[in-house]
Amino acid sequence: MIQLSKKQTLGLLIGIVGVVILMSESLFGGAVSELSSSLLPMGYALLGCVGYAVGANVTKNYLQDTSPVAITIGAMLIASVVMLPVAIYEFPYGQSISLKAWVSVVCIGVFSTAIAFIFINELIKSIGPMRATSITLVIPIFAIIFGYILLGEALDTAAIIGSAVILVGTYLSLNLSLKSFTKSS
Repeated sequence: MIQLSKKQTLGLLIGIVGVVILMSESLFGGAVSELSSSLLPMGYALLGCVGYAVGANVTKNYLQDTSPVAITIGAMLIASVVMLPVAIYEFPYGQSISLKAWVSVVCIGVFSTAIAFIFINELIKSIGPMRATSITLVIPIFAIIFGYILLGEALDTAAIIGSAVILVGTYLSLNLSLKSFTKSS
């Protein structure tokens, strides 16, 4: 397991708080019922964060000689088995799934998840689990930016504050200093 400095630990915790802020507008004046209905998805997202951390450490410490593709296939199979009961429980009884929905699921699974995991597993091997997984904290920020630019989605207070908190957390967790940004090449 990697040893984190106090600054890196604080950065990770701050980054996770930023993600929680992004996920819940109800933290900023919403009704209590809105917050309680968002707790389960927030819990799944935080469980995903734990999964990233555990997976990155397992990859670095035990799977150094395994190809990133094999690691990704194994991770996807395990995640599928774990999430299958949830999917069965959540699926509305008696409804069918359209071809468009199946194609969307396959595209998200292959392009947004599997290919990205191959790259992340390669990064874990080359730059270490801490730096590689810290990068994943900024993914929601890019989703917000692309949603704003491409889909015309509104930016709300939670998106702006959550993004700022994530950036501070990422900065600390990567153990960066202002000198690294101001050094000339």
